[in-house]
Amino acid sequence: MRSPSSFSDSQSPDRSETESNRGSDSSSGLSVFGSIMLMEIQEQLNQINERNKRVELDKAWEVSFTRRLFISIVTYIVASVWLWSINESNFLLKAIVPTAGYILSTLSIPQLKKLWLKNKI
Repeated sequence: MRSPSSFSDSQSPDRSETESNRGSDSSSGLSVFGSIMLMEIQEQLNQINERNKRVELDKAWEVSFTRRLFISIVTYIVASVWLWSINESNFLLKAIVPTAGYILSTLSIPQLKKLWLKNKI
């Protein structure tokens, strides 16, 4: 076996080539690290976008006509049953009062919110 000093110039590895290979190894290491970071950031962005979609759907449900109608019907039924159970006369007519109160509150809340936000800013 020959010692490294016994190599001729033609047989010894080129120093600049070895150094450039090391440089590309470290830069590829950085690009791999950068790719991993970009993938993590992309995954986080995807999770945020999915969460935003869920929040938007929840918000749409909160102000939907379907939700208000359902709550109004349930309110009327519960009030009717309660008034009937305590033997109140005209219980079906009187059950309209809490239902109307709920409907009026849902109609007035958006205007109150706008007023509150205007005064808050």
